[in-house]
Amino acid sequence: MKLVKDLTDIPLLEIMLDFSIGGHTWDLHNDFDCKEISLENQNLVFSFENETSMITFEMAFHEVEILGSVFEVTRNDKSIILENFQRSRYQIGEELFDETESGKHCYLIEFDEGQSIELLSKKVELSLIEKEVPH
Repeated sequence: MKLVKDLTDIPLLEIMLDFSIGGHTWDLHNDFDCKEISLENQNLVFSFENETSMITFEMAFHEVEILGSVFEVTRNDKSIILENFQRSRYQIGEELFDETESGKHCYLIEFDEGQSIELLSKKVELSLIEKEVPH
């Protein structure tokens, strides 16, 4: 089963770590770890897993332009914890903007050990993917 929620127009500058999807509220900060980040064909996808559940979340940014990032690996384990996800603003000269002329919004994603990425994206979707139990 796969459920998708559009996050493109989340409130500006509001930190979003809890999401209602599939009739439940899910906490990506406390209950899930980011296990994989992939960039392909201008789509950036963060995959979040919980080792004790059959649920995976994918946060996908479409038509992405990366403005800046910090990704220093500082731990031995293979996951990081989401600390901040928000629609943000970017600066050109002295002015702040939250949307480009082509309709892309600015987003900021930060993780527990200082990793971060600031980007522009046309569309953001959160997918809840329920893994099938093998028979």
